Amino acid sequence: MSDAAHVHGGPYLRCALICERVLEEKDNVLSAVRIFERFIVAATGPDAPESIPKTTVPFALLISFIPGEARGSARVQVQMEEPSNLKREPLEFTVHFDAPSNPVNLILNFQLDIEQPGLYWFDVLLDGRLITRVPLLLQYQATRLPSRGHA
Repeated sequence: MSDAAHVHGGPYLRCALICERVLEEKDNVLSAVRIFERFIVAATGPDAPESIPKTTVPFALLISFIPGEARGSARVQVQMEEPSNLKREPLEFTVHFDAPSNPVNLILNFQLDIEQPGLYWFDVLLDGRLITRVPLLLQYQATRLPSRGHA
């Protein structure tokens, strides 16, 4: 697809969001459940670690395009940038635009292993061009409680 098709005639980004899960009904209608941009890892107790323990964060990334006048195949890439600015190897998908109002949906289920709190970015690229960035802020809260039997 040409850049002119991207700019003037589509495809158009319908949504890019992080949620707990995406439901896809029999009639192809999607429901994003519990949309969020912040995830808190909490530890409570007398032995709560001061820094974040290795944690797995489950979530879904929903990306949806409307073709508009765009037709044919396109390459979608999703690249995660960690709080340290390290960019992970991008995930790559080929999508096909075939009719003006037929949405193209990508539902990516993640089990993200993290050891560092901070702001993570998910860059969405279409044919190598940045379309949007989706943020995920991971925070750690440690609450140290005295052990029982101590006053």
